[in-house]
Amino acid sequence: MKSRIPDLVVAIIAAAAIQQVLAQSQDPPSQAPADDASSEAPTVPYVPPWIPKDAAVPASHREGGRNLTPGEPLAYVAEPAASASKTTGMDGELAAGIAQEISADPAMKDAKITVQPIEDNKILLTGSAQTREQVERAGEIATNHAGKGLVVNTVLDIKT
Repeated sequence: MKSRIPDLVVAIIAAAAIQQVLAQSQDPPSQAPADDASSEAPTVPYVPPWIPKDAAVPASHREGGRNLTPGEPLAYVAEPAASASKTTGMDGELAAGIAQEISADPAMKDAKITVQPIEDNKILLTGSAQTREQVERAGEIATNHAGKGLVVNTVLDIKT
């Protein structure tokens, strides 16, 4: 036996829509002339309920998710170019040192590299860099710290 519930839901929604259309089609209330200033009600800004009634409302308060007045421009915090996935133990300290040196290098600006210690002083570099030179520089820095043959560099350059 087929359920009639979907049909009933559709009928209820249609009836509500018809009522809404009929209510909107009635004559709108008469509007006062625009030059009559005495008939206009003063505009009161919305104050969220969590703000005490006696508190002063700043001019740049938010209403409905909109800024009513422009505020200060957003300030972005500079992110480090590299971070270590583990910073404890001998391997973690090695990874943290490599990440710190990569972040301090001005040539590594806008790179996002993760330095992961694998085992026995082996290092895995993952993430992305802006240029091929940044990928090579990250590998050089890690090799200088860990030693030749102990670095796996899988960093991708996004320009190619």
